Amino acid sequence: MAAFVPPLASFAVTGTGGGGCRCAYRHRPSPVCALRPPTPLLGASSFASPFFRPEGMSGAAAATLDCPLVASTADPTFPLARSELSAAGVRSVLLSRPTTLGALGVDGLGPDATAVEVSMRIRRGKGGHLVRGKVATRAKAVCDRCCGSFEADVEGRFEVLLTSREARPGDAPVDLLEEGEMGAADVEEQAFPTGLTSVDLGGHVHDAVCLGVPTKLLCGADCPGVDVSDVDGVTVSKGDATGGRVRIPARGNAWGQQPVVEDDDYLDDEGEPLLAEAMAALKRRMQKRG
Repeated sequence: MAAFVPPLASFAVTGTGGGGCRCAYRHRPSPVCALRPPTPLLGASSFASPFFRPEGMSGAAAATLDCPLVASTADPTFPLARSELSAAGVRSVLLSRPTTLGALGVDGLGPDATAVEVSMRIRRGKGGHLVRGKVATRAKAVCDRCCGSFEADVEGRFEVLLTSREARPGDAPVDLLEEGEMGAADVEEQAFPTGLTSVDLGGHVHDAVCLGVPTKLLCGADCPGVDVSDVDGVTVSKGDATGGRVRIPARGNAWGQQPVVEDDDYLDDEGEPLLAEAMAALKRRMQKRG
């Protein structure tokens, strides 16, 4: 249960239209900052921020920040104007907008100018807007199988419930979901008070891109693997003509390690005597120990 904490401080929001704050604890299940600006934010404004302190967050930890739940008042990375959220007489809006990895602050996936396509379905209801989004881009990657460089498709999703009301302990969540859909408790909630003219979805888009990177990176489903050359005088290459793997001589390799025989013919008719001999040797050792 989240505990209500009175405003501890005021903070400044800069930028035309008031980009809004980015909450340091927005991933927590508790409601986040409910902003109450006295007037629409134009240019630079200051206002108090009542908020709910997430369970487990001490008062001392909250007091260390100028605004207890504000991580940054920097320019928004993916602003969405209130006018874009809904059209006259239309309850559901489809919106598509391009951005870049650099604009979102995503590092390590490619050049900053790499395009990211964001498509959203926005449903309007009493007390808020439900935003369901998809992101698509391509990232520089290294194949987990052959270690070659390639471009991987990255696709991710995000969902956020923009609520215009001021949350209070015990309030039921704004339910804009249809029957059979994910429950409201599973959708991230973000405050979007009526005094703000835009909301920043940059954090949600950023996370969707990062989480959309495949856990298994393969340049292709038929990737044969890495080239291994000159191991004990034997070359093992991709696409071996026999369709199997080449046996490494049993004398050991150049690093003094015992080789592992991995070819597909090890247990054929020719290989059975080798297996029988090994089993006999093991039996003799066991008898000596006994």
